[in-house]
Amino acid sequence: MRRWGRYVPITLGLLGAACSTPLEPQDDLAIAQRRWQAAAIADYSFTFQRSCFCLHTATRAVTVTVHQRAWATLMYEDDGTAADTSLFRDFLTMERVFSFLRGSLEEDPATFEARYDAQLGYPAEVSIDYLANAIDDELSLWIAGFRITGGP
Repeated sequence: MRRWGRYVPITLGLLGAACSTPLEPQDDLAIAQRRWQAAAIADYSFTFQRSCFCLHTATRAVTVTVHQRAWATLMYEDDGTAADTSLFRDFLTMERVFSFLRGSLEEDPATFEARYDAQLGYPAEVSIDYLANAIDDELSLWIAGFRITGGP
């Protein structure tokens, strides 16, 4: 019995680490946003798509190009035509995406699940259900194909 005693603190430490409390969505978002800000990327592009009960033109994948931290172009992925910026105003830069997500969390949604890029912090996948017992209020967002560019 005595010889097993020396393993108890190690075992309890491992169990404690495995049972650590996950961060709240607001904390995860803040950490991811700090990672994004620390990267200080001014010129980039990414593919954005959402799933929601909304217009078909608002759910088509778009390529967003940002130059000097300002939106530069917005094109539909499938045919290369210009997309209506009013349908994507909350997603034209990463700063706008983070602002949209903070606003969504302030609405105290029933569920908010997000996966952020480990290196740069941008949100890669987000799923929000604003009201638990409502239909057609869910929203999913995807950001893929992120790349740093040298300008427009």
